[in-house]
Amino acid sequence: MLWYKGWRESRSRFLLAAGAVAIYSLAVLVFAQTAFPPPQAPHLPYSAFVWSEFYGPWRAVAFSIIALVFGLGGLQRERALGTAAFTLALPVSRAQLVCARFVIGLVELTAIVMIPLVVVPTLSPVFVRQTYPWSQSVEYAALFMSWGVVWFAIGFTWSALFAGEFTAASASILSPFGYLVIYANVSQGGRRFLAANPFAMMSGDLDLQFNGRQLLTGHPPWLPMFVLVLVVAALLVCVWRVTVRQNY
Repeated sequence: MLWYKGWRESRSRFLLAAGAVAIYSLAVLVFAQTAFPPPQAPHLPYSAFVWSEFYGPWRAVAFSIIALVFGLGGLQRERALGTAAFTLALPVSRAQLVCARFVIGLVELTAIVMIPLVVVPTLSPVFVRQTYPWSQSVEYAALFMSWGVVWFAIGFTWSALFAGEFTAASASILSPFGYLVIYANVSQGGRRFLAANPFAMMSGDLDLQFNGRQLLTGHPPWLPMFVLVLVVAALLVCVWRVTVRQNY
């Protein structure tokens, strides 16, 4: 029941996001039937075209916003709606409530990133008569999820701290901008600690083969990804402690 309840509460935004990403992915491939290669760059590799349309920095920003929105909700929102008493009456602990909502959001976020992962390699030969490596789609999906889970956890944290849904949403959307301001000062304008730049890491700028093909080479950034997992774990513990102590 707990999992079904979590799905019912989040399914509208998930289906909206999934539909938007699916439509966008199909539209890009349909558009590419006549628009690829572009007249101004007749020798543009298809892999570079895919990167610019699906995995470039602005696409990473869009995915980050989706992740932040997916993190919103929880008992604070239910308290505002007057349904928190029902949820707390269920025969489960508050820790279980936190974990269930986190896992459901994580599964939904993974499903979103899987859409272009499947659509691009599968339908590129059909629509564009070009191929795109599955391995590249998997690696870019992993990079998107690396910081995507962090943004999700940040939205998750704000929703546990603030009772007002608008306040939590505003704090979530402003979080990337605040982080980038801090990062720019610490990293001397992005010249240091490149792995700490979320959109550079998500779009593969840490390890791109800069020959115009925009293909990932070498090993994934395991150490930065491990650090991000620790950050997510710390935020999850924070949400758990706040939820356990909060009077709803």
